[in-house]
Amino acid sequence: TSGKTVKVFLKLESGMGRYGLPSAELIQLADAAAKLPAIKIIGVSTNLADSSNHDSELTQKQFAEFSSLALGDFNFEYSGIENSGGLLYNHHEKYNLVRVGIVLYGVSPNGKLPDGIEPVMSLKSRIVQLKKWPAGRPIGYGGHYTPKRDSLIATIPLGYADGYPWALSNKGIALVGGKRVPVVGRVCMDALMLDVTDVPLAKSGDEVVLMGRQGAETISAEEIAAAAGSFPYELISCFADRLPRIYVE
Repeated sequence: TSGKTVKVFLKLESGMGRYGLPSAELIQLADAAAKLPAIKIIGVSTNLADSSNHDSELTQKQFAEFSSLALGDFNFEYSGIENSGGLLYNHHEKYNLVRVGIVLYGVSPNGKLPDGIEPVMSLKSRIVQLKKWPAGRPIGYGGHYTPKRDSLIATIPLGYADGYPWALSNKGIALVGGKRVPVVGRVCMDALMLDVTDVPLAKSGDEVVLMGRQGAETISAEEIAAAAGSFPYELISCFADRLPRIYVE
């Protein structure tokens, strides 16, 4: 009644079991919507359920079903089926939209990145305190780590409230001075501790890399997620808003 036209996308349910309508119902909806002057259908999309698998029969079935709709009689202006895995491993140039996610961060959906794609996201902090710690004295909540040697312990102001997995207590790795050092004791809400005994020149203010590269060493999102019993999508999604974001070219 206002004279305005609403541009809409259709969503095909092709095998994901999440959003959208099956082909027959979607065609009926499109036919009905085409008769309404206030609605203009400009595109159609669906979501691949197994795109990281090169030989997935489900993916091929989804492509076939989507093609019959997207390239059929409706003449959609936009059509898109590919997510990160689809773009990397099952790319079809006949569609003009992609819905990428994790690959924007240079992280692979299945642990394998093509040449030329590198991780672009790092998680960094700094040492705020160093202390000498005697062998045999427990560290952290519950005393779940006890060093077997006199140690140099660094405190980092970053914890599970920032999205660093609590599951990495006594399991995580960080980079200090270009060397891999272990997370010791339980990860706290706002802090964690590192054993930097093997980095004797470490000092307060030194950079700590929890994800990313330092010198010749790298800690990937895949490595962190595997150690935490998670997967990279969850890890990257859970970094807290309170973490400063620094964008670099």
